[in-house]
Amino acid sequence: MSATLLLQTPPQGFAAWRLQPDSSITPDAVRRIVEDSDPVRRNLRITQSYHELTVAFDRIYGGPDVVWTAFATWASKQAGRYIRNEEVPAPLRRFLGLDPRRSSALDGTVSAGLLRNGRLLRFAREATKDVSQHIAEGNHRVYRRLAPLYARFLELVHHHHGPDAQRLGSFLAEIRRDSETTDELPRAFAQYYAAIFEKSPQRRAERMLLANLLVGLHEQTRLQGDIDGGLRAPMRRAARSLFLGRLLSPALRRLEDDWVQAATQCLVTLAVPEGTLEMGEDLPPLPDGSMYPPALRCLTLPALLEVLRELDRTPDSLRGSAARDWTSLADRMSYVADFFRSRQQDPRLLRATPFTPAQTREIREGRVPAGRL
Repeated sequence: MSATLLLQTPPQGFAAWRLQPDSSITPDAVRRIVEDSDPVRRNLRITQSYHELTVAFDRIYGGPDVVWTAFATWASKQAGRYIRNEEVPAPLRRFLGLDPRRSSALDGTVSAGLLRNGRLLRFAREATKDVSQHIAEGNHRVYRRLAPLYARFLELVHHHHGPDAQRLGSFLAEIRRDSETTDELPRAFAQYYAAIFEKSPQRRAERMLLANLLVGLHEQTRLQGDIDGGLRAPMRRAARSLFLGRLLSPALRRLEDDWVQAATQCLVTLAVPEGTLEMGEDLPPLPDGSMYPPALRCLTLPALLEVLRELDRTPDSLRGSAARDWTSLADRMSYVADFFRSRQQDPRLLRATPFTPAQTREIREGRVPAGRL
């Protein structure tokens, strides 16, 4: 989008959102979080930072649409459960035979023999740590690239009295100069900027959805190695190092399939304010029974329609949105497209906070709160 296309009359109340940026979400504050070497503490700070960015952007737009950071808040909070190794998730407990109420995913004879193998259990537990490390690295990688852009964008618009094509152009040029930049990010922030001055609520919602999808595509592309590694690499290493030549190949394949299924179930659930979403199942409808908010039911923005044609395999419907293979970028993005579109105006994403006030104070002070997070 050319910056010159954005020279429109500022919306009524434009000056109301020109607030001093919160010191906790400045580029310097984001940099300090990025530099935190403790993965547990860093994840908590990342989650809180995403939430504070979301609130700051809501002051600009005045609702009801949320930016990508609202979704990132809850994804980061979910990631923290595994980074902290708070508990072995239920599917993995069943796989390892650690849940006395449920049988292992393997058949009884093979399962009993394998689960008496201390070497296997040690390796499986190490593999769980390996998954945790992949999640921590992905959480850090995405925040390191995207959070500074959102913080700098807030600084950009804070100084505006109206649309400024030159300042926007400089901001987008700075993004493009980064060696890690893909085309999605400049396009996304151009749309976020245009949405500030958009008079039509529907067109503003469409611009913000387009921006969110472009950022989501960049995010998921960068996470590909961590997702694939987290889901597939651990048990493949276990099979090669522990069982090659000791089990028949069908058993090896079954073991890997069981591991991938268990790991997928662990990693592709997302606890959001409305409840826990299972990415392997179709997205549920909104509380009123609809699939999308009114402003996003009949889309008209050509650039948005083009992106959705590329990403969403179930156009204009949540039926069939379930992800089949979370290691597939195309499969993930099809789910993400429906997730973002259906929940972009969900007020619970703005009202809910990831931590209690007491926990938030400790996280802001650089401490890991005691108790369940």
